[in-house]
Amino acid sequence: MNSPVPPRAAAILRRAIFVGVFGLAALRPATAAEASRFIAAFRLTLQKRVETSADSGNYKVVSTTETWTAHRTAIIVCDMWDLHHCKNAVTRETEMAPRVNQLLHTARQAGALIIHAPSGCMEFYAEHPARRRAQSAPKAANLPADIASWCRKIPAEEKGKYPVD
Repeated sequence: MNSPVPPRAAAILRRAIFVGVFGLAALRPATAAEASRFIAAFRLTLQKRVETSADSGNYKVVSTTETWTAHRTAIIVCDMWDLHHCKNAVTRETEMAPRVNQLLHTARQAGALIIHAPSGCMEFYAEHPARRRAQSAPKAANLPADIASWCRKIPAEEKGKYPVD
């Protein structure tokens, strides 16, 4: 059965959900005295699939652990709608929403920037303070050259076998 979501978008969504919902934990100071000098951080377990040997078509999961400073971290929430024309999308979101909400609350409390990125209705939010805050966030020094371009295919992902579980 073909998914209505392009493979690249589905792969990004799977990564974002995994990292965002299951991999993020805020570290808190042990005492009030430590709080003044404590910088909140997120300890993440990142996963990627790596081909076992060139052109083999076989992949293994490789995990790494990273620590990200909370106030230098942004979470982008794409299209978390309360209603959608696809009933199954609404059902999935209904199941995910409580965990996503918990994640965003924890991340926001630790100092992360939360960016809601709904598609197709940005004019409504043009002057909203939260949108202005997101627009004024500093840009990363290492942005990919084509970050503003739509990417329909990633060659490395085209080699993969779908569906990816």
